[in-house]
Amino acid sequence: MVAPLAAGAVVTGAAALYTAYRKGKSAGVEKGKEKKEEELSQEAKEKIKEELRQEAEEEFHKEQSWEAHREATEKSAPVDLGDEVTVGVRELKKHHSGVETAVCKKEGFVIFVNEVPASINEGDVISAKVTSFNEGKTSADATYQGTQ
Repeated sequence: MVAPLAAGAVVTGAAALYTAYRKGKSAGVEKGKEKKEEELSQEAKEKIKEELRQEAEEEFHKEQSWEAHREATEKSAPVDLGDEVTVGVRELKKHHSGVETAVCKKEGFVIFVNEVPASINEGDVISAKVTSFNEGKTSADATYQGTQ
C-alpha cells in the first residue's frame, strides 16, 4: 500500500509543481505584457502630447492672425480719396485681364496701383493717386502717377 500512496503523492506533487510552474510562467508573461503595454502607453502619451502641443500652437497662431486682422480693420486708412501717395512696390500681379497691378503698402495698409508701366519692378518707389476703397476700407485702389 505504500507504493500506491507514494506514487499518488508524486503525481500530486508533480501536478502541484506543474501548476506552480504555469502560474509563474503566466505571471511572467503578464509582467511582460504589462511592461510592453506600459512602453506602448508611454509612446502613445508622448504622441498625444505632441499632437496637443501642435494643436495649441496652431490655435495660438490663428488667434494672433485674427487679432491682427481685427486691429487692421478697426484702424482707419492712412490715406483719403484723391490723395497722391509715394509708395514702394512690394509685388507685381497680373490681373486675369492681362493688366499688371503693383501691390504697395503705406503704414501696413495695402494699396493696389493700376496702370503701372512695364518698366516698373519690385522695389521701385512710385507715386499713385487713391481712387477708391474696398468694402470695409481695408485696402485701396490707385492709379499710377509716376516714379520718384
